[in-house]
Amino acid sequence: MAPETEQAQQNVRAALRQFEAAADSAQPPTPVMQQVLGPLVETTGSQGAVVWMPADAAAQSFRAAGRFGGGAGLVVDEQQHPTDAVIPALREAWSQRKPAVIGPQQATFANTALHDTTQFLLPIQQEDRGIGLLELICPGSLDPKVYREFAAFAQQAADALGKYLARRRDAVGAQDTANIQATLRITQHLLTLGNPREVVEDLAHQTRSMMGATQAAVVAFGSGRPIVAFADVVQPNNQAVRVRNAELLGEAVRARGTPMSFVADQAIEDEDEALAPLVHELFTVSHAQGVTLTPIRSGETAVGAMLLEYDDAEIAGQRATAQQEICDAVAGVLAHAQAWQARPLRRLSNAIASVHGRPRSAMVKAGITLGIVAAVVVVGFFVPVSLPIKADARLEPAQMALVTMPQEGRIEACLVAAGQEVAAGDPLYRLDDQDWQLQLDDLRSKMESAIVALYDMHREGDPAKIARQNLELKQMELKQRSLLRSIDRCMIRSPIAGVVLTRNPDQLVGRTMSVGQDMVEVAQLDEFRLIMDVPEADLALVDACLTEGKAVTVEFISRAWPDALQDATIESSESMSATSHMDMSGSRFVFQVIVPIDLKDMPREALPLANASGRAKLIVGDSSIAFRYGREALGFLRMTLLF
Repeated sequence: MAPETEQAQQNVRAALRQFEAAADSAQPPTPVMQQVLGPLVETTGSQGAVVWMPADAAAQSFRAAGRFGGGAGLVVDEQQHPTDAVIPALREAWSQRKPAVIGPQQATFANTALHDTTQFLLPIQQEDRGIGLLELICPGSLDPKVYREFAAFAQQAADALGKYLARRRDAVGAQDTANIQATLRITQHLLTLGNPREVVEDLAHQTRSMMGATQAAVVAFGSGRPIVAFADVVQPNNQAVRVRNAELLGEAVRARGTPMSFVADQAIEDEDEALAPLVHELFTVSHAQGVTLTPIRSGETAVGAMLLEYDDAEIAGQRATAQQEICDAVAGVLAHAQAWQARPLRRLSNAIASVHGRPRSAMVKAGITLGIVAAVVVVGFFVPVSLPIKADARLEPAQMALVTMPQEGRIEACLVAAGQEVAAGDPLYRLDDQDWQLQLDDLRSKMESAIVALYDMHREGDPAKIARQNLELKQMELKQRSLLRSIDRCMIRSPIAGVVLTRNPDQLVGRTMSVGQDMVEVAQLDEFRLIMDVPEADLALVDACLTEGKAVTVEFISRAWPDALQDATIESSESMSATSHMDMSGSRFVFQVIVPIDLKDMPREALPLANASGRAKLIVGDSSIAFRYGREALGFLRMTLLF
């Protein structure tokens, strides 16, 4: 066999292996098409190759989905559409669904730039389902005797593309169907809520779960201050910063009207340069790698904004389209909730308008209306009902320890994982101690030399030199003990026995951290406590109930396990904190009420790593509905007008 023939066969076999790998590839279409077209053009020595996809259902127009080689410019214009000369050939090849060869001896491309080329048009299909066309552009001098071989080889490339594109189309279709179904579930659930705050809170939780984000925030714009809700509980020391950051970024995407995305440690575009401090602050606090912001638009008005944080910037980019679909689907629900919140008497006015102009039944309807009003008054003022106080709440282990950086240095290794059990004194991280070890080795060498010198001084019998040398040795010993303590602090140990709560503790490896920075949380999972943020307006009801010697019953459901109802009992006022703080929305003050709780039907091991937040209901006795809601209105009047 001639060397050039053997080399050609090797090239063909290598190209076929590339085709097979591309058919099973999980990469996006562009690199896969280059993986197929490149070897095809290089092995056949052709001028170029183009993958055509129908641009409409009737396949009357086409668009280039991939191209390779300079010859592709003969058939593709600047808008990636086929040139006028090649359109008829593409339509005929699509309709026949079989390989076609157009040589220079045919008049198809006469008087065009393609008159001296040989065109191979191969169908790209899978199980008789047409997907596109593969066009191979060869020189016009190609020997007709090899047409069959070239067509068969190019068909192998077309079959590989057909297999890949069919599988990707099915995967994209399945993902779109799943996204549509999830969006419909979210929308249907939100329709059952009437309060804008409940809508944004539930939307944040549902979206975070659906999109797999590390954190989700929804901002609702209304007549007053924006409403901000987070999917996960924000740490108290970062709460005000996170709320303000979400409000400002939400206002920015609202003003712009189009989605925005940011990647950690990546330069911000010039048009978004004014947002650089906010974005830097967000990445510093959240430790996210990618952030996407999308406006929630109802018609021409932005009624809200959604912010999602991801650990992976690539995933953030891939899920931006699904985030936009969710925002488009829920925009009407949020706008409707805001409208009804702003106009609570609108339903009544609509009902009155519907009976206007029908005097015959006016008396009957007036009697029915008066009866309903009387029944409402009786029920509202004289029928006692359970008096619950609703509050945001979260579960925490009763004993927790936050391990911080004992000294400045670089983290060399992480010795634990999230959810791992550790004992008191077990190592968690190891810091780089190379500098300390070098200093210690140098100091020990100096101490050995000083000890030898001290022996010599004793032989010489010089008391002054001996005293000075003893002083230097003591100083060296003190420095040695200091270096040993620094080396010992390079091994970060757990202060208590428990379980590592921090997600991805190994992400700190390689970082240089300062003294006091947070590293990892460790907690004991034997006992838990329920922390409730009770509004200050309702705190007096809890205190009055406890002062009378009555216990306050607490019911709690978590967002991670909504079917598991937990209960606890508050028997003493010592459970209430003496100071208040702002809630996550920043619109009201709340007091913390803490009570031990015995968990039922909840996995203790998974609880600290899951979403342990939820809603609590404190039952402080029976009272009328008018007292429950009228006291707030009366208190407002006293504070604003009567005092």
